Amino acid sequence: MRSRFGRGFTRVMGNSISQVCNSKLVVWVTAIAFATSVIGLACSVEDSEPATPERSDVMKGVDVVKSSRPTAEGVTIVEPLNPTGPRRGGVLAAPMTWCPSPDPAIDDAYQRISLDSTPLVTEIHAGLTQIADDPAAPFDYALAESYQVDQDGLAYEFILRNGLKFSDGSPLTSSDVKWSWERALKMSIASGRARDTFGVIEGADAVVSGDSEDLSGVVAVDDRRLQVKLTDPRANFPALLADPVASVMKKENVLDWGMEWDNSGNFSGNSEFRVDNMPVGAGPFKLVLFSEGLDGGSCAISRNPHYWGEPAYLDGVWFRPEAMDRQPHEDGGETVDTDPMAFVNEATDFEPVWLHQIEDESGEDGLDLFTDPIDVEGARDGEASFVPIYVFMVLNAAAPPFDDINFRRAAAAFANLATYGGVVDDEARLITEELTSFEPSAEFIGYDVDVAQSHLAASKYAKEEEAWDTLVVYSGTSFFTSIEEPSFRSWAQELNLTLEDDHSGVPSLDEFDGQNNSKYHLRIYDVSPMYPDPVTVLRVLADPFGKLNRAPEFVDLDAMLAEAGRERDAVTRHEMYLDIEDYVADMALVIPIRVIRPASPYRVQPWVHDLNPPKYPGSMFHKVWLDDTAPKRELPTP
Repeated sequence: MRSRFGRGFTRVMGNSISQVCNSKLVVWVTAIAFATSVIGLACSVEDSEPATPERSDVMKGVDVVKSSRPTAEGVTIVEPLNPTGPRRGGVLAAPMTWCPSPDPAIDDAYQRISLDSTPLVTEIHAGLTQIADDPAAPFDYALAESYQVDQDGLAYEFILRNGLKFSDGSPLTSSDVKWSWERALKMSIASGRARDTFGVIEGADAVVSGDSEDLSGVVAVDDRRLQVKLTDPRANFPALLADPVASVMKKENVLDWGMEWDNSGNFSGNSEFRVDNMPVGAGPFKLVLFSEGLDGGSCAISRNPHYWGEPAYLDGVWFRPEAMDRQPHEDGGETVDTDPMAFVNEATDFEPVWLHQIEDESGEDGLDLFTDPIDVEGARDGEASFVPIYVFMVLNAAAPPFDDINFRRAAAAFANLATYGGVVDDEARLITEELTSFEPSAEFIGYDVDVAQSHLAASKYAKEEEAWDTLVVYSGTSFFTSIEEPSFRSWAQELNLTLEDDHSGVPSLDEFDGQNNSKYHLRIYDVSPMYPDPVTVLRVLADPFGKLNRAPEFVDLDAMLAEAGRERDAVTRHEMYLDIEDYVADMALVIPIRVIRPASPYRVQPWVHDLNPPKYPGSMFHKVWLDDTAPKRELPTP
C-alpha cells in the first residue's frame, strides 16, 4: 500500500512548455483542469478569428488554456455533408411521459440522461464548459474559448467566444453569466447543485443566505471577459462549471416568465409558456413548444441557428404525448408509460425497454423484462450506461466505538460485500476505473472473519460491547434500504451491535455543520459523480459528520484534499487522489457497499443513426441524424 505522503504529495508541478505551431508561438501548459494532455492549442485558431481581449494586468504572466474549437462566427453549414453519412434534416419523434423543466437552476437539472424523459436543459442550454466522458480530460470548452488562472489558484479569468448569441439571436455576454450564477444561488431557487458548484466563489454564502444579491467574487470586466475569485484553490473549478446548473440564462427572458420553479420542476402561474416568452438558451437546440404535465404535456425543440458550435443535424425533436400509453385507475388516477405499439407504428423513432406488467398462468400479476415486444424489421438494440452511483458508509472516527482504529478495521473485515448484492472484493474501492485512467488503486480490507476477530480483540472496546449496543445511522436522504437488508444487519451483529436509523428531524446542511453530531456512528452515502474524476466522490468525505465533530483522521483527510485541489498538474493530482484513497482504506474510515452502474436497454428504428445517450449530463440529440428512409414529419406549432 502506498504511503499517504507518497509520490503524489512530493512531486512539484511541471513547468509550462513553449512550442511553435504554424509559425505562431503558443503556450502549451500541463493540464490545468483534469487533463493529461493539452486541452487546446492556440495554434489551431485561424488567422481570421477575431482578436481575443487583452488580459487584465492582475492576470498577466499566468497559465493559459485555450480552446481549439471555432468561434460562433466561424461555423458554416455545407450541404450535403455526406451522401451516405451524416446529413442535416428531419424531425426525430421521441416518447415522452411529460416534459421536464427547461430551467437549469433547479435541482433536477443535473440528473443523468434518461431515454424517456430527456432533460431539456442539456439540449437548450450551455455553460462555459461541458462534460467530456474521458477520465483523462473530463471537460471541454463550450461558451468559453479560454481561461487563465493565477499561480495561487484563487483567481480565474474566462474569455468567452466571439459573437455568442442566445437562441433568440440576442447577444450573450459575461454579464449574463454572472447573473445566471447569482440566480441559481438564490434562496428562491433553493438549488443544492448551485451551492456545490459555486460555493467556493467569494460571496456565494451571502447570496445563498439572502444577505446579498451580488456574487461579489464574479466581475464582468467587459462583454467577453469574466473574472472569478475563489475562497480556496480549486484546480477542478473549470470542470465544476460543466454542471448544467451553471448554464447561462437571459435575464430579460427569465423575468418575463413571471414564475419561479420548485425543486420538483413544477412552477406556479400559467400552465404553459407563451410563444413570446419561451425559455431561451445557448445549446444546440431551442425550445419551440412546452406544456407541462402528464395530462397532455408536450414539447418540441428545433435546431438553434445561433449555436456557437457545429449545428445539430436534426431539424428538431418532437416529444410526442400520443406515444404514451395511459391506463386509468379506479381511484381516478392513471399510469403513464411508453406505448410499445407507438414504436411499431413508427410514431416514435426509439423506445426504452422497461419492465412491463404480465399475467402468469395462475392469473397473478408479475413483472417481466419486455425485451422484444414485436419484431420490427431493421430495428437495432442498444444499451445506455449512465452515471455510476457509489454507495458507501463512513465510520465516525470521533465517536466511540469507531474512535478506535482496531474496532474500525474489525468492522471493515466483517463486511462481507458480496452478500450485499454489490461489488466483489477487487471492486471494493472508492475510485473505480470509470473515474480514473491511472492504476493501481487502494485495496480495502476484504471479508476475513479471522482478521476481524483479531482486530476486535485488540480494540479497547473488546470487553465493553454492552456499552455500545446500538449504532445510530445518519442517512439523510440517502437510501436506507441497504441497512435494512438482513445481511447488513448481520454485519452489525458480528460486532455485537444493532443498528438504528435516525429519521427524526434530518437537519439542513447548515444545521448539520453547526451542531455536535457525535451521536451518529455511521453515515450512508450514495453519490453520483458530476463528471469523471475521483474528486467527485472524495469531496463528500470533507467533514462527513459536521465541522464540530471532526476526528483527527478527517482533519488530515481534509488537508490532503485541499492540497490535491491546489495541484494543477493532472497526473500528479490523480496520484494524490489515489494516495488519499489509500489513506482512507488504511485508516478504515470508509466501507464500500456497492457501485451501481445504471443501464437502460432501448430499441432504435433503422433510419436513426448515432443515438448514443451520454453517461454524464450532456446533449443526447446533438449528433443524431436521420437517413432518407425516415418518415417525413413537421414540428408542431403552439
